[in-house]
Amino acid sequence: MRRLAALVALLLAAAACGTGSAGTTLAPTSATASTVPATTAATTAVTTTTTRPTRPSTTTTTFPETAPLGGSVTLPVVAGAAFSFSPWGEGFAPALGETYLAGAWEVDPATFDLVPDLVVELPSTANGGVVLLPDGTMTVTYRIRPEANWQDGRPVSGEDFAFTYETLAAPGFPDPEAALYAEILVESAVAGDKYFSFTLPRPTMDYERLFRVVLPRHAVAGTDPVADWSARPWPSAGPFRFLGWAENGAAPGVPGSVAQFGRNEAYWRTDSAGRALPYLDGVAFHLVESARQAVDLFIRGSCDAVDLGAWPDVIARLGDLEGVTVAAGHGTAWEHLAFQFGVNNRNAASLNGSLDFRRAVAHAVDRAALADLPGWMNGGALTSFLDLSPAAAGEGWDRYAYDPALAADLIEDACTAAGRNCSAEPPRVILTTTAEGSLRPEVARLVAAMLDAVGGDAIVALEDSSLFFGSTFARGDWDLGLWAWEAPAGLSGVGRTLARWDPAGPPPQGLNYQRWGTPAVSGYGEDFDQGAATVTGAPTTQYAAILAELRVTVDRDDFLELAGRAEEILADQVVLIPLATRGSALAWWGETLAGPGRHPSRPATWNLERWYRLGD
Repeated sequence: MRRLAALVALLLAAAACGTGSAGTTLAPTSATASTVPATTAATTAVTTTTTRPTRPSTTTTTFPETAPLGGSVTLPVVAGAAFSFSPWGEGFAPALGETYLAGAWEVDPATFDLVPDLVVELPSTANGGVVLLPDGTMTVTYRIRPEANWQDGRPVSGEDFAFTYETLAAPGFPDPEAALYAEILVESAVAGDKYFSFTLPRPTMDYERLFRVVLPRHAVAGTDPVADWSARPWPSAGPFRFLGWAENGAAPGVPGSVAQFGRNEAYWRTDSAGRALPYLDGVAFHLVESARQAVDLFIRGSCDAVDLGAWPDVIARLGDLEGVTVAAGHGTAWEHLAFQFGVNNRNAASLNGSLDFRRAVAHAVDRAALADLPGWMNGGALTSFLDLSPAAAGEGWDRYAYDPALAADLIEDACTAAGRNCSAEPPRVILTTTAEGSLRPEVARLVAAMLDAVGGDAIVALEDSSLFFGSTFARGDWDLGLWAWEAPAGLSGVGRTLARWDPAGPPPQGLNYQRWGTPAVSGYGEDFDQGAATVTGAPTTQYAAILAELRVTVDRDDFLELAGRAEEILADQVVLIPLATRGSALAWWGETLAGPGRHPSRPATWNLERWYRLGD
């Protein structure tokens, strides 16, 4: 009876929460013009010798030496109006893609670094896979695993890499790295049985993002890799192969249909005992209309595991349900406070140009208390956005301990320097964020109260996300903003994150929506045209110089050192204040299933090859 009551409570909670959305809309990931001009500044950059403690991982990736074979699982997957097995198709479901897709690399859940998948090791300057040539070009060579095969037994070869390059470099192909594929010098591409080599006209760490997916030439050549692979996938190089759609009366790819996968006997990975993976015989993906329906199926026992977002009420109750195991932790979408330095700031009395004021805000905000709000589902307050990357240098924002008294003194210093009597007229702060969901409005109100407590006059402005990420964002028509950036994996991801504050990249030329150190912009229309930033000087010049070096640096150690220097400037100048990540959770029936582990940026099925049945 108690278990029945718990199930009823869960169903009611899921119904009340709808889809579990918490207003997680992210900032735009690209500007109207995709090319960010390089800066020519060459000033000595800030250096640092400080180190930061390693952020504890909230992801468990320890596997047993081996596990029993056999059994199957059923998993719910939310399907939209369209469905496709192609990773470039509308309606692609990443949870299914983990079963059959493979590429040169995948993302390590603990380090956020790229690690080898189909290749022996990722090419680098250290292992000779990346070579800088005297003419300024860069050659990259992939060595493919000898044991890597497609499901039909054909070896994964250099021809497959070559075909992937040829396909993705085609004009208009919808891959995020299509422009870089197109830069490859055509005559430089060389394919062998188990290697592929090519040359780029310039050095760039972005090379590591190529070949996220590799296509089998023998199966995909002559087809449209987007349109022709919606109802079935190409041959698998992953742990499972597609068997077909269940004959249950539902049309393939719509809610109610079931995609069936079986063990790929040609899969090349083994466990530490030498046993071939995967452990399971098969997987059935039950397509559903909503996250609510997915949870419904799970708590009724119709599915073995369910991916959850930041859905605190349901997650807490699932954790109390007998037989259910829940893993929760940080994600890669990180919320932060962002100061606006452009001339379109809606707060005419803003003190954002004062470093003392920005440091006052950093000391006034209790980041640990904000991170404890249940809606985050995170691993605690962020020291830095570099916590979500392979890089770790500098003390980040931990230098700004919660200290209301110091914050009040710094505000007084800022007011004195500005010639203002802030005792008579407290400095106004307008905190703008999205209205959807409950988390951002709650965080904004708490931050406003913290600023009021140290002598500020803070008000909260909530906007529909379409407005906030539309004209408000483009024009820089906010004072203190609250939103999330997504942290891309790998060292190249670090470079892309740091480029969001490129003084040479105001929108639409780049992603510096805070307009820190940006020049005047004209010729792009009223949403973008405006004067130079209110804050420029040595720090912005030094930062631009570091970014210029990062763009042409491919040595790992050198790249990490530059990234640490860039982060030090952003933290020292309080250009932004990282808060916490929007995490997620994964639940499974732990009495009958083992092996699932949460990944900060990939679906629950990321390690499906290592799931196994208990007691079957």
